[in-house]
Amino acid sequence: MAVRAEPERCPTCKRWDGPRHRGPDGDETLLDDADATGLCTDGPWHGSRRGARNACGQWICWISLRKR
Repeated sequence: MAVRAEPERCPTCKRWDGPRHRGPDGDETLLDDADATGLCTDGPWHGSRRGARNACGQWICWISLRKR
């Protein structure tokens, strides 16, 4: 069962490279695993593994979430 990532957390940031997909409404990020992790890419935590509940002050919206 997919888990919804909280807004402005690492999985909803364009810099996070973990496994995720856009929800059917196009406005949410879904994770297959609540314990999913991914590397921060070019952010303040660059190269660090970040989890679904992590956040930082330099969050940038994942482009896939932007409404078309």
